[in-house]
Amino acid sequence: MHDTNTPQYELVRLLKGPQGNLFTVGDPDQAIYGWRGANPVNMEHVFQDHYPDGQLLYLTTNYRSGANIIRTAEAVLAHNGLPKLHKPLVAKKPDPGHVEH
Repeated sequence: MHDTNTPQYELVRLLKGPQGNLFTVGDPDQAIYGWRGANPVNMEHVFQDHYPDGQLLYLTTNYRSGANIIRTAEAVLAHNGLPKLHKPLVAKKPDPGHVEH
């Protein structure tokens, strides 16, 4: 969902229909298709406007990286110009060392 553009998002809404169910998955911090009109804002703001009774679930446990990597990534993402979703990440792995930047 994070790499959908407006026409793709509208197509999903049409295919779902007025009574259908909708389940989507995405991570706005991993959106890479802005150059073709993808809008990660669809993930939260537009979705909540169209589906006020919908539920957003945030998966916040990171099993891949240690806390140092997560903090560094969050510092970089803070400057990407996108509205921030409230999804603080928690590292499950111990830190193997330190990050230099």
